[in-house]
Amino acid sequence: MTQELKDLINDKADAVQRQYHRHGPVFRAVWLVAAFLVIAAGLVMLVVPGPAIIVIPVGVAMLAARFRWAQWLLRETVERGVAFQRWFSKAGLGMRIVTALAGATVAAGLTFLLLQ
Repeated sequence: MTQELKDLINDKADAVQRQYHRHGPVFRAVWLVAAFLVIAAGLVMLVVPGPAIIVIPVGVAMLAARFRWAQWLLRETVERGVAFQRWFSKAGLGMRIVTALAGATVAAGLTFLLLQ
């Protein structure tokens, strides 16, 4: 993730927030319900096959239109994603393999715990 992509994500989030507040209470209520449903679907995808790593942040981004904590979480996630991408692109092949294996191990452990 480059600085340009980070700026684009932040700009889009700000635009969605402005649009969200221009709508009435019914739209905002439906938006919040949809955001929580998207997050719930993402949490289910942690156990069953699916792109949870994409779906959950989309739900948080939807919540960021209304809640400060979600705005903070979204910006912090983008910052850490940029930092990780920079680190990962500079890492050697061995470190990339170890990182991928560690991620797979954590995912397998979480799946095992959730299926218990």
